[in-house]
Amino acid sequence: MRAPLQLLTFVIFLILNTSCSKTEQETTNTLLLAGRQPQIAVDTKGNTRVVYGLEDRIYCVTSKDNGQTFSEPVLVGQLKGLYLGIIT
Repeated sequence: MRAPLQLLTFVIFLILNTSCSKTEQETTNTLLLAGRQPQIAVDTKGNTRVVYGLEDRIYCVTSKDNGQTFSEPVLVGQLKGLYLGIIT
């Protein structure tokens, strides 16, 4: 039951784009909103991780407070020619 609640919290976070001072959190929000094909996971300690793509880069952000805030995006990979989303 905890994972669906965290997913809902994350979705609300993206929709409302939580209000913060113009700091790292705003950069995180911008990158999260621009990201494509997000994948969310919750580990055994309750930490929420979201991995997503942006252009040819793959990022990961972490939340330790049930999706209230997220860490700065960490670049975990870059793949030349990476295609995200559905191409019609």
